[in-house]
Amino acid sequence: MDHRSPRVEVDRGVCIGSGICVGSAPAFFRLDGGRARVRDDAPPDQTVLDVADSCPVEAISVLEP
Repeated sequence: MDHRSPRVEVDRGVCIGSGICVGSAPAFFRLDGGRARVRDDAPPDQTVLDVADSCPVEAISVLEP
């Protein structure tokens, strides 16, 4: 059985820096240069997966392990 977490990526070329992801999941996302970036030290949880769905420009991808 595979217990690895999904991988979350931000396409910084698409990101508009709205900050919705940072405001909703600050332990997982941060703004860097006006664009979202995933923090390396936090595994995704359900909140992060929900935030990915709410990105206004669909810049956040959830990739299954």
